[in-house]
Amino acid sequence: MGERNIVKTEKISMMEKIAYGGGDLASNIILVLSSTYVTFFYTDAMGLNPAIIGAIIMFSRLGDGFTDLIMGFLIDRTKTKYGKCRPWILALAIPIAIANVLIFTVPNLEGAGKYVYVAVTYNLVVTFLYTMINIPYGTMTSLMSRDQHQRMSINVVRMTMAQLGALLINALTLPLVNAVGGSGDQKSWIVVSCIYGALAGALFLICFYNTKERVNIVQEKRRNCLF
Repeated sequence: MGERNIVKTEKISMMEKIAYGGGDLASNIILVLSSTYVTFFYTDAMGLNPAIIGAIIMFSRLGDGFTDLIMGFLIDRTKTKYGKCRPWILALAIPIAIANVLIFTVPNLEGAGKYVYVAVTYNLVVTFLYTMINIPYGTMTSLMSRDQHQRMSINVVRMTMAQLGALLINALTLPLVNAVGGSGDQKSWIVVSCIYGALAGALFLICFYNTKERVNIVQEKRRNCLF
């Protein structure tokens, strides 16, 4: 009974907390660009029909609920030397950075071709890749430490970086777009998406290489069953 009452305390360095918080900053870079500004890009820069774009985005929101469930199922069955969540961040850091750029590289296709491209690339980022990297990222907090105080501290750093990042991205995006050619120029959006994609990918990799999963779920379950 004495072993059951032992409180597991772990010291998580500020560097690791900041590295983990960088993952939420990366997520916000992708999310803000692909939600706040992409509609403006589609309708104003590309001249696409707002009603069709709205329907594509609505469909994406519906599909997102299913991919959340699937991703939770996959995380539960992931077992690697890097843990359960960190491997997903490593595997998807570069793909989501590239896909973030593909959203803005809408080709000059005839008829419904542009809308098909938008539907495929937008859902690739928002419905699939963002979910596949953000769900494991959010789950990592509970796997980095058993210590509730440490988890609280990790989340404080994470949320602070996420909020500051969102503010900066919202403040800088249009000025950057205008600085490299203007919001009506597709090339300007591609340049900015490349910058943001590279930054997000780098932050995700920093998060992976500088964090550690210390909680073994299987061992925790077995230990709890003994008492």
